[in-house]
Amino acid sequence: ALLAAMMSTIAGAINSLTAVLFKDMLPLISSQLPTQDKEVIYCKHLTLLLGLLTMILALLLFRLGGGLRTTVLEVVSVCAALWPILFSAFLYGVLSTRVSAKAMFVSLIIGIAVGVIFPYVFYYGVSEEHRWGFQWVSLPGQIVAFVLPPLLSLIWPNKKTIDGLTVYTTK
Repeated sequence: ALLAAMMSTIAGAINSLTAVLFKDMLPLISSQLPTQDKEVIYCKHLTLLLGLLTMILALLLFRLGGGLRTTVLEVVSVCAALWPILFSAFLYGVLSTRVSAKAMFVSLIIGIAVGVIFPYVFYYGVSEEHRWGFQWVSLPGQIVAFVLPPLLSLIWPNKKTIDGLTVYTTK
């Protein structure tokens, strides 16, 4: 039952990530949007790709933690620690009119990189008696994802009209 619950949680997270990447990142890459039929096909392929990347990350963590007691729960905890980083994109998208898409995208990339590196350095890279808990290992990536967007928006300001898209511009 625990494995089924973890798999369901991961599947939901991958589907959410697929929707965010497809709907928010595709317009940045291509000006021509696909038809609704092609959207479904693209999302299926993107879901498969993100699922494979998650499995590769799990295998990489298992391999890098060679000789350590690596469990499914540890791998799921590292993957689950990345989703609060995505929460910053939703939060700034709803509450901020100043944060630009480019600043948010760069912040997410850096936050996720920090969120993947820190578990290896501060959990698998140290002896068992000096390890941090997973809840603390994920904190630096979350801090980066919350602090960087407003700072990077000073470099890349939001130039688009976003009337009706945030809490403060809704009529």
